[in-house]
Amino acid sequence: MGSPISPVLACLFMEFFEKDLIPKVTQARKYIMKRYVDDTVVVWNNEEDFNMFFSQINNIHKNIKFTVEEEKNNRLPFLDLELHRREEGILTSIYRKPMYTNIHTHFFSCHSMNVKKETVAGFFRRALLYCNEEFVSQELEFIKQTFRNLGYPDNLIEDIYHKTKRKMYPKKVTKKELKEEKKQRVIIPYMDGLGDLKEIIPKNVQLCYRSSNSLRTSLVKTGGIRKENEVRGLVYGIPCADCDKWYIGETGNTLKKRIRDHRYAIKTGNESNAIFKHIKEMGHLIEIGKAVKIKTVKNYGVRRTTEAAIIQNTDNINIQVKTPLNIAFYNNLVFKTLNNEIVNKLKNC
Repeated sequence: MGSPISPVLACLFMEFFEKDLIPKVTQARKYIMKRYVDDTVVVWNNEEDFNMFFSQINNIHKNIKFTVEEEKNNRLPFLDLELHRREEGILTSIYRKPMYTNIHTHFFSCHSMNVKKETVAGFFRRALLYCNEEFVSQELEFIKQTFRNLGYPDNLIEDIYHKTKRKMYPKKVTKKELKEEKKQRVIIPYMDGLGDLKEIIPKNVQLCYRSSNSLRTSLVKTGGIRKENEVRGLVYGIPCADCDKWYIGETGNTLKKRIRDHRYAIKTGNESNAIFKHIKEMGHLIEIGKAVKIKTVKNYGVRRTTEAAIIQNTDNINIQVKTPLNIAFYNNLVFKTLNNEIVNKLKNC
């Protein structure tokens, strides 16, 4: 599939190709050229002159090659439209490829009624938007017959058509009416047998369904499992390579972010940082890369208490603060409840 930026770069290059390179070979020729992604429609007067032009633009760049399809019986397909050349101008109708099968969402398929209605409405919208008056009646009848063959009731098809038409050509409404009609949207997974919840939800709530299990959710795992250094809210320890002491800390952020902060403090010589002071006074090497999580604690108060309990009861390199007797007793109780490999190492330090 390539990089997500590929279509953007391709379009930028084609704009450069059209504006800067093609004019060099067109000279004084008059023409109309319109492009959408990789489909281009060209209006040209002289066929011999066009063949020369076509040959020249195919030689501009080795990787950009055009193919050509000429109009037949004054008709030319472009995207999903068919262009009809007439004396009064260009008319449009809906174009379908020869292999078109008319297979769409069946009425008895396991989809919510909203999905089925919107499928039909989408075809009606396209017909009303892009078909000229000469072709619109034929296209609407084709759409109705297509969905009759898929099991849709006639009255439902007609109801969808009229609602779609009213939405596309609405009457003018006041700001007050617009405010009253505004609804809050609620999106829930659709399950077969769920029933019509519209009967029990408030009128100012718009209920929308989404698929609970799609091919994307089965094949693409966007979240993944968080690594230990990406977990937020924890008490951590950093060992000293030259003695048995550890630095004990806590953070509401990730361990990765906290390690980066400590490295910056050492680099800038921050005297208030206990790790930098230990390096400066003792000349020891601190193994910041071996920092480990002791305990995941999301609650700030519990996290600070856990950190204080470990600091109070172990020999570490933290800058010690005298703890009142009652708090020290409480910290001692908390420390005894901890059962962790790192804590057990600290107990024996």
